[in-house]
Amino acid sequence: MKTCLKIMAMASCIFCAGAFGAMESIEDKTALAGAFPPPLSVEKIWKVATSNQLDRVEKATGLKQKSSLFAYYEATRDGKVEARALISSSQGKHGLIRFMVVLEPDHTVRNVRVLAHREQWGEGIVKKKFLAQYIGKGSQDKIRLNADIQGITGATISSRAMSTGVRNAVRKISIILEEKEPE
Repeated sequence: MKTCLKIMAMASCIFCAGAFGAMESIEDKTALAGAFPPPLSVEKIWKVATSNQLDRVEKATGLKQKSSLFAYYEATRDGKVEARALISSSQGKHGLIRFMVVLEPDHTVRNVRVLAHREQWGEGIVKKKFLAQYIGKGSQDKIRLNADIQGITGATISSRAMSTGVRNAVRKISIILEEKEPE
């Protein structure tokens, strides 16, 4: 019975990958091309998380997971993983902040890029100086405003949204790809 369920889940995953693959925006493709320049080969990976992994993600992030289907990008060179990326979002004051987190093979942050936002006072969250604070952070780090991330004056909510979003993305991918989860 378990084998049958796994086969059905994988078939659903393959179907969904085809159906949802078209949802990738031009901005996402441009961001990915900038993060993973040639000769790196980039592939969108779909993974079905186990119920145990979903429980761990919910515990680590405090967010209810809507689906067990998880998508991320993997950049390889000669068959070796060079980096991974996750495109995610976090609620700002005036709407969602969409961003991309690029991770080293050990799941520490290599780069963060804001893809879209509607924050009136949150322009500082797109600046390199702010985003550079996330580089080198991993799932064991706090990644919290005023702890290890310095916020933008006048844009506290936007700064907090970015920190929460990056922290949740790093923890989620670490758990889904079976890295040690945070305490």
